[in-house]
Amino acid sequence: MVAYPCFFGAVYGNGVEMKTRRAWWVAIGFAVGVSAAGTEGIPDEWGAQADYAQAAYAEAMDYLSKGRQKDAEWLVAEACSVVPDCRRLWFLKGVMQRSRFDWKTARDSLVKAYVLDDASVVSRAAGAVVPMDMGVMVEAGFETLEELIEKHPDEILVRWLYGIEARYHDKHAEMAQKQFKRILKEWKVAPVMVHQTYAKLLTTDLDQPRKALEHRMLAVELEPEPWSYQGLANTFKKLERYKDADRVYGKLLEMQPYTAINWIQWGNCCFYMGDYPAAAAKFEKAYILSPKDVSSLIFWGRSLEKQGKLEEGFANYAKAVEQNPAHWHACSYAAIAKLYGHGCKPDFEWAKELAAKGRGNPIDNLREFVNLADQSDNPLSPEKSGVLLKHLTGLAESGDTKACFNLGMIHHHGIGVEKNPKLATEWFDRVAVPGKQ
Repeated sequence: MVAYPCFFGAVYGNGVEMKTRRAWWVAIGFAVGVSAAGTEGIPDEWGAQADYAQAAYAEAMDYLSKGRQKDAEWLVAEACSVVPDCRRLWFLKGVMQRSRFDWKTARDSLVKAYVLDDASVVSRAAGAVVPMDMGVMVEAGFETLEELIEKHPDEILVRWLYGIEARYHDKHAEMAQKQFKRILKEWKVAPVMVHQTYAKLLTTDLDQPRKALEHRMLAVELEPEPWSYQGLANTFKKLERYKDADRVYGKLLEMQPYTAINWIQWGNCCFYMGDYPAAAAKFEKAYILSPKDVSSLIFWGRSLEKQGKLEEGFANYAKAVEQNPAHWHACSYAAIAKLYGHGCKPDFEWAKELAAKGRGNPIDNLREFVNLADQSDNPLSPEKSGVLLKHLTGLAESGDTKACFNLGMIHHHGIGVEKNPKLATEWFDRVAVPGKQ
């Protein structure tokens, strides 16, 4: 008999360990307001009204095969109230709830699907997943699901559940892909959340955004909701199809205009397209909706910089630091601007002070700020040091002594360049004798 850790022991830290599945599931039952003991004595997984339960289950599965997940959800919710002792229906309900990543309500349904000392497929699958979603015995849960799939290859709901858990835990992506392929082979259209979850797996874990696109488009067709449009727009952006992404983001924001993250994503898309005024407007809108999130303020500043509005861009970086002095990116954008005099007067000490807000040596942090920007392929990152160095050199050549000093410190410490004491000294000499050629 496997020993299951006690839910209450984990919460209260009393070190208690339950030694049987019965005790574990009674604990879970109390935790979610379900009495596991009330399920004993049920003759089989279809319950007392087997004919009704089987008919409802078959109809719901037919709905799912045709991509009508909402209809299946409505039908099963009604059937569970009529036949509360049918474990198959509770399991189906739990899987559909879990597919929408509503694991708390799914847990209630899956607990009801579990019968003490029962060894049916649905009970074992439910018994594996509930602890997994609580962060307990995750790998053991995957092993159980794989065993069930191998022994019962036609149990399509177990395959779906495996794919859901793989995406949720960021594990076993290739095995999950096999399950989704089998589901799509068995079901004519498949539920919307099969397409949505599989698309996320393909994009995030398997780096196959082109394959994901067809599933994103099907998800929008099946359920044209903000979340499905968001997934489609993000996939278009991943594929660098920015005009298509721009169109879909526009539709998304018509449906859900008050969510800041959507405006940020749309702003990113406009920025990548090179439409910096539109990007600035989107980031500004995001900041208005969520002023505590300084990332939109930073991106807004970067969009202003790309329009040549350097002072306005720096003002946004400075405001971001003022709002959140510990924000690493806010400090890095502002410090780089001060280091190179980009949109502000060059000031090495201020740049170093900003870098000191991070961990470690401020000079090392300045190097890291510049190196990360140089290595990044994200156009929203700070300007490359080569461009900024030319800008700062121009200021120094025009007689700006602070620019000369910053150039000396850059070459002395090797910030974005190789250390060059001789060149550093030449720039320091210009600080001592302004106008010296």
